[in-house]
Amino acid sequence: PTGSMEDTLLIGDHLLVDKLAYAPSGALSRYLLPYTPVKRGDIIVFRYPVDVKQTFVKRVVGIPGDRLKIVAKQVFLNGRPLEEPYK
Repeated sequence: PTGSMEDTLLIGDHLLVDKLAYAPSGALSRYLLPYTPVKRGDIIVFRYPVDVKQTFVKRVVGIPGDRLKIVAKQVFLNGRPLEEPYK
């Protein structure tokens, strides 16, 4: 695991990933697949765009419309310090 997920994932942990949970719904798939929008706090898995052989596992901190700022290793979400009980 990377440093940001160290306390959530341990070396040797295995993950089961639903690759379609966040996929945009299509003409047919909207009736068959349970598409859910990404929410703050969700853990997502994605391929690193520069090297698609690398897979990243990260927690969502901000969603569209949010303003994020980092000051002295403290994350601010929409002007307020981000509460991270899982940290």
